[in-house]
Amino acid sequence: MKLIESITASSWVTGFKHITCSRPECTRWLTQRHFETRKVGVKFEEKWFCSYRCLARGLERTLGKMLGPVGVQTKHSFRMPLGLTLVSRGYLTSDQLREANELHRERGQEIGETLLDLGFVNEKQLTAVKAAQWGCPAYDLPACMPPAAFRVPATMMKRYLMVPLQYVEKQQKLSIGFCEGIEYVALYAVEQITGCKAQPYLITASDYQRFTASLSEREVFEEQVFDDPHTPPEMRHVLCSFGAQMDAEEIAVTRCGDQLWTRLTRGKEVADLLFRVG
Repeated sequence: MKLIESITASSWVTGFKHITCSRPECTRWLTQRHFETRKVGVKFEEKWFCSYRCLARGLERTLGKMLGPVGVQTKHSFRMPLGLTLVSRGYLTSDQLREANELHRERGQEIGETLLDLGFVNEKQLTAVKAAQWGCPAYDLPACMPPAAFRVPATMMKRYLMVPLQYVEKQQKLSIGFCEGIEYVALYAVEQITGCKAQPYLITASDYQRFTASLSEREVFEEQVFDDPHTPPEMRHVLCSFGAQMDAEEIAVTRCGDQLWTRLTRGKEVADLLFRVG
């Protein structure tokens, strides 16, 4: 009797945990050690499923909910226009602003581009003022850029003019740099996919171009874009087939504008699938 009690109370036995499949109809369960590294089944929305067959119904239901209409994002407005802010900071004179306003109306371009073309301000001055307008810091990329801190699909980086900057694992914080202005819909999508707190920064156009140009020299990640609209059953079939082939341990899904961003993860291996919402 004492032997049985000592065995059941040992750290080896208590180290086991009991996991039940999240599909109500499924009776499968798993007992594994807390420290076991081998992954079994797939995780989705903080729930564990024993197989992709059990995951399919819940995944399709979530995809269907995300295909509904979304509100139109209003354009961000500032209390003081960019040109006047530059004048108040001493970066620009009133005469220079007047000249730039006339030219930018003729060209039909942004006032910031015109000021740069005329040489009245430099990129760092322009970015610092834009960052103050958005209420976020400016970020200077180092001359020798380290590998990307976190994975963001190249399609989204190009569309939203954004790049991953720095990842602090201990705080689960990810810094995201935007070139023109903060795209909150993309920032929210990054948080949903990565589970990290995304902190926005503004970077210069030159730093953005330098970062994206160096992507071909970095680790290449798998990314697939589906431009034709898919129904929830079709998307579920693609994701489950791809996940089973990859033996993905986790699937994350979020809506980002007119796209569904899905990420499949297996250890350090990552694959992004982007579906256009029709």
